[in-house]
Amino acid sequence: MNEPVLEAVDVYRLYEQGKEAVAALKDVTFRVEAGTFVAITGPSGSGKSTLLNLLAGLDVPSSGAVRIAGRDLAALDERGRTLIRRERIGFVFQFFNLVPTLTVAENIGLPLRLAGVKRPEDDPRFTRIVEFFGLSKLVGRRPHMLSGGEMQRTSIARAVVHEPPIVLADEPTGNLSTSAGRDVLELLRRSVDELGRTVLLVTHNPRDAAFADQVRFLKDGTLLPEVVEGGDKDESRIADRMAVLGL
Repeated sequence: MNEPVLEAVDVYRLYEQGKEAVAALKDVTFRVEAGTFVAITGPSGSGKSTLLNLLAGLDVPSSGAVRIAGRDLAALDERGRTLIRRERIGFVFQFFNLVPTLTVAENIGLPLRLAGVKRPEDDPRFTRIVEFFGLSKLVGRRPHMLSGGEMQRTSIARAVVHEPPIVLADEPTGNLSTSAGRDVLELLRRSVDELGRTVLLVTHNPRDAAFADQVRFLKDGTLLPEVVEGGDKDESRIADRMAVLGL
């Protein structure tokens, strides 16, 4: 078995609710190997956002460990977790999170600037990604001039331009039409197959989950033992399993 690039081990996340502790996540354990596309799916309130925040180092578990490349995020201080996020994680958000005053080129180049590259547009990684995502004709535009699909393409390009080992995608098609959403999932799939990235997708949508190599199910804060091998884009298989599991 290959060394995981991302791993959760016996993770609990508790929140105080009055005098009681409520478990948003309970004993979550899984691993993601390099070069794979993993989807975690479940209904609203199942703990998906809590889990994603822990995996990104934006929060720390009440107990258990989240490890990136073998490093326990809870053992790092805030600066250490920030550096891990900057160097090893790319983010794709439902609402794009593009900087409205920057052009497409400037938005895509942000991770390179943070890494110390003074002119991102001259970096071969930038050129490759702009061409890969078909954004060459859009680089001078600002986000308000783009369609939803174009904004999400820009967001994914920004997420992978600095070649992070891991891309975390949070409901990336939730704000898009069906056709634009499918285009975005195809790009995430290509990011794995052609760019060698590792993608972890959090979604409630079986259509999106079916693009992944492996689908896991989260219910009431618990990661169910059931694993469905995907990658065939057959959403009916995922939807059927979700129905059987009561999701």
